[in-house]
Amino acid sequence: MNGLGGACLTETIIQIFFAQFYGVIMAIILIRNESIWPCVILHFLHDFCSWIGNDMVLTSEIILVAVQTVVMLAYMIYLISLERKRGQTA
Repeated sequence: MNGLGGACLTETIIQIFFAQFYGVIMAIILIRNESIWPCVILHFLHDFCSWIGNDMVLTSEIILVAVQTVVMLAYMIYLISLERKRGQTA
């Protein structure tokens, strides 16, 4: 839709890759946590960051997205490590 709405092709491609990455991480978080609430909270934070970053320059937006990505990855790694610990103790 962004491409049809006149958005830059580069931004649209970046958004497609980010959406796929975001979806995979959210799926892993959902499966590992067996609850949708962490996904809801992370999605709310993502939308909130997008909302406050609406008037930012491109560099600030990139930093904001990078921070969000690092937080999601860190949470995913944390959940995977918890799962491994549970598997070792079982």
